Amino acid sequence: MTATTDVKEVKTLALTDLYVAAFLLAKGHRLTRVDDSQPWKVEFHFSRLAKTDTDAFYGGGTIEGRVYAAALRDLKAILARKRREGDGT
Repeated sequence: MTATTDVKEVKTLALTDLYVAAFLLAKGHRLTRVDDSQPWKVEFHFSRLAKTDTDAFYGGGTIEGRVYAAALRDLKAILARKRREGDGT
């Protein structure tokens, strides 16, 4: 008898728009990963639960400016760190 493990594939919400990703961070959603494997595109991955706030962003949703600016700064820092690590410096 063999045992099998049922592995669930966790689906994420992948976004390429830095400003939407910053909005989701500012709303309190957790960034699960950043995929920068392609030099011309970066994908920000969030839980599928962030879909509602993504729709809110496109519908004119608002957030406090300082919180949004901090989230944008955090994302840019993550990207800069990943680029430095990729360059071997």
